Amino acid sequence: MEIDLNKKLNLIQGDCLEVLKQLPDKSIDLILTDPPYNIDFKPQRGTFEKILNDSMQWDKFEEFMQPIMNELYRVLKDDSIAFFFTGFSSSSAFYKYAIQAGFTVKHKLIWVKNNFGIGYYVRPQHEEIWFCFKGKPPLPNKAISSVILANKVNGIDLEHSCQKPIPLLEHLLKPFSKEGDLILDPFMGSGTTGEASLKNQRRFIGVELEGSYFETIKKNCSKWENQSRLF
Repeated sequence: MEIDLNKKLNLIQGDCLEVLKQLPDKSIDLILTDPPYNIDFKPQRGTFEKILNDSMQWDKFEEFMQPIMNELYRVLKDDSIAFFFTGFSSSSAFYKYAIQAGFTVKHKLIWVKNNFGIGYYVRPQHEEIWFCFKGKPPLPNKAISSVILANKVNGIDLEHSCQKPIPLLEHLLKPFSKEGDLILDPFMGSGTTGEASLKNQRRFIGVELEGSYFETIKKNCSKWENQSRLF
């Protein structure tokens, strides 16, 4: 496995824990990722692949996630930021995993969508994001709101059942990183974190286990890699 930290783009298909172990200490400027929520999410009408590692007993899920969180803390530079998307039922678990890894959980951000999902009693219209520190990051030029309004990805643009919109990811990474910084997403999904990073002149390392999604990621990221100016 070859990872060149000086490259604009590193995409790796495989187990993110094994990939993370290959990264040097304090080599990443910002982490922005959407791990499985462990909710056994079933995409509507079988349109997309089932989310991997999303249906475990909670003790097994902790055994799966905690070593990954520990590695993420290790590879993140001092005085830097990590964002972890999470769902309602997994929010407290990810808080625990982050704290145990060494992160300071600074705040919970709320992404409010333009339409709501499916539910029998409550139809969810938001997701949660843990805003975590390693050390004391510098202040942004302007503080962001804890509530973020961003449209869901729908229609022909939807390539993953839990796809995050590029404008939402840009909203998170732009104030807390700078051009040339190295962004990491160990759970890429459809790769929109990579697209947002490349679009805004950041370098990117991404990992995805599911093969069909990895082909989508390569296609989408290559578009921005080719269009972005060189550093």
